Amino acid sequence: MAFDESDDDEVGYCKPPKWTRFTSGKSGNPKGRPRKPRAPRSVSTAESLTDDILRGELGRPIRVTDSTGTHEIATHQVVQRSQIQSAVKGNSFAQREVLKAARELEARDAARRQAEEEQKRQDFASMVAWRKLRVRAWAKVEKGCEPADPWPHPEDMILDHNKQTWRIRGPFDAEDLPHFEYCRAERDSLFARAMIDRRARSVDDIAKPSIWDLWIIWDVTLPLRWQAAPDIEKWHDLFCLSMRALRRLEQERAADAKALRVSAGIPAPGKDGYRLANAVMKPLLQRQGYRSLAEFERAYEATGGDPPWPKALSVGVIDGSPSTTSA
Repeated sequence: MAFDESDDDEVGYCKPPKWTRFTSGKSGNPKGRPRKPRAPRSVSTAESLTDDILRGELGRPIRVTDSTGTHEIATHQVVQRSQIQSAVKGNSFAQREVLKAARELEARDAARRQAEEEQKRQDFASMVAWRKLRVRAWAKVEKGCEPADPWPHPEDMILDHNKQTWRIRGPFDAEDLPHFEYCRAERDSLFARAMIDRRARSVDDIAKPSIWDLWIIWDVTLPLRWQAAPDIEKWHDLFCLSMRALRRLEQERAADAKALRVSAGIPAPGKDGYRLANAVMKPLLQRQGYRSLAEFERAYEATGGDPPWPKALSVGVIDGSPSTTSA
């Protein structure tokens, strides 16, 4: 840069040489001042009064009337419904917001499904590996013996490789044992009662279903080596007992079941248990003219254990043979 040395005569405080000064109209820092980095905004996870109020207001029920009638829905749902209705009516802002929310929801759902599928694969792989360990543990003990930690048995670890699903039949670990010991005692009590019922029947009626066949419901929940159904012959000795001995056995097992239920902290059978029994028995009972388990129980009590079987039947077939009997 050319300069005139005579210009340096007035060099001093606040008067630098002209040749060192910034050129007029040109920035001394062309790239500009670098932006100061900001710490990422942290989201507090602590509960607050505002959170409680907002949560309460969003969940507050509001009575609305629509095509399905009058009912109560949460405030949050009312707001979203109103926004969607505005979008349907042509509000462009509402349409953009609803479509944006829909895309975000699809993305979240896809991410959740992917995470669930991955978790499902990992869980199934863990169960396959665990089953191999259980096979080795049982292979090390002598025939007729059990390892120190017998639960669950490999044959009770039911894996579906096609669906990548699994379930455990019987106790998952030692903590589950009291519940299944109660189930076994309940099964034994009902099984003995079913045998008493059949022993009291005539030869022609012995093959007819009994209400006490509910023991099957308990049996299938037990570990395979505890089940009676697959190896019914091992119960042959019970058939040889006298009726007095059978009744005593049934009473003992019923008392055991009650004691085990109390010790395991299992609530007494209620509506849910009865609902399950009704669901299992109802299809069979309907074929025989009974509308529900309750109706069959009333007939059972009223007839001293010999209800009409079937209850009502026009000309048809019973057990493969023609019949014209009716109740």
